[in-house]
Amino acid sequence: MSWFDHVSVRHKLLLLCALFATGLLTLALITVWALRNSSQQVQQLVQTELAASSLLSDVRGSLGNMRRYEKDLFLNLADEQELQQYHSAWQTAVAVTVTKLGELNALVGSSAQVEIQKMADGIERYQTAVNAIHTSISRGEINDPWAANKQMAPAKASVRAADEGLA
Repeated sequence: MSWFDHVSVRHKLLLLCALFATGLLTLALITVWALRNSSQQVQQLVQTELAASSLLSDVRGSLGNMRRYEKDLFLNLADEQELQQYHSAWQTAVAVTVTKLGELNALVGSSAQVEIQKMADGIERYQTAVNAIHTSISRGEINDPWAANKQMAPAKASVRAADEGLA
């Protein structure tokens, strides 16, 4: 005979209840721990996604500003002061775009980083083209907006690709 046979039914039921309560308590502790862990992961995900979404919005706005200042640069090429003003505003918009792309690159995974790098490369080609056109305008080699726009044609695909990459 085992010691368990000497225990009364009442004590056996109490032992069973204690075992059941211990199991429930263990399950409750595991659940609380899992919820806390999941909650932290969800908060981190939401913060990262919100930051990335905000940065994407900023990049898209900066790209729009770049394109607008480029057009204003070409349309006002006869006025040296406005030309410099729009070129300066354009350079600021480029710097903001590149900075925001860098911040975005730090937040996203490796597959998105490849796309962001393609956008950054396209913006760099676009920047080189606009700066070359600005130099040609300053030297007097380009005298009208149509000629500037025509010279810009090969680089337009780069900035359009960057803009479409954000859509």
